[in-house]
Amino acid sequence: MNMIDAAGKTKAKEEEIMSAQTRVPLVMALAVAAALSVRPVAAAGGSRTTLIVVPARYTVLQVGFDLERRFPVILMTYEGDASTEIPRLNAWTGSRWVPVSLEDYREGGFLQARPSQAVLVGGETLLPPSLAAVESWCPKVSRVPSLDTATLVNSFGNLLRFRPADWKWFAARYNLQLQDLNAARRRESWYDQPGRMDAPTRTPVVTPPPPRPALEPVAEVVPAPEPPPAPIVVTEEPSPSPEAPVEEEEAAEEQAVEPPIK
Repeated sequence: MNMIDAAGKTKAKEEEIMSAQTRVPLVMALAVAAALSVRPVAAAGGSRTTLIVVPARYTVLQVGFDLERRFPVILMTYEGDASTEIPRLNAWTGSRWVPVSLEDYREGGFLQARPSQAVLVGGETLLPPSLAAVESWCPKVSRVPSLDTATLVNSFGNLLRFRPADWKWFAARYNLQLQDLNAARRRESWYDQPGRMDAPTRTPVVTPPPPRPALEPVAEVVPAPEPPPAPIVVTEEPSPSPEAPVEEEEAAEEQAVEPPIK
């Protein structure tokens, strides 16, 4: 082997090593990007997906996970409040949480498919203002200011178009009562309603169960007072008449003085 061939093979080997070293970071970068890209559920198309952004609180997340299991929902949490400039964001991939930067959130780059609507949960004192950036790339954005379970179920029931079976499931899940808002209207003739060409449909709503009546305190058992003892009346026996001994003495004297009869 001459010097030219040896040098050529050595140079080719170095190029192969450099190419391999370049591919490794590229593969790692693609893996990280895939991990951060949140995939909507398989049953959901891009036009039917709803992005739900909720505070990282147990009761709210419980409702969020129930929605994610039954509807094409992408669940995201935030940590912070209205005074937080850069909140901590995490997205649920269906199996684990992945962090999302605020920059990716503002551009929607963490999603493989843009959702048809987004729902921001939290009031003015809780929701970070930076999360409103979703309005720049999502066609429809709704807000739910209350964290109350009944309000959350009612709000998402209207936004996600719950079926009767969904209303019943959530009512049983959270011990809520179903109330039909159109029950009174259906009892009347729908022909008499101005501007209506169809019969009113059932519009359910869930309400918290009425509070249980407070238990009345058990009356304190007090022993009955004993009757006061009857007063003891002391009566003096009548003293013997002072004349009785005199009569007896006189009778005794007469017997002693009277002579015997012969």
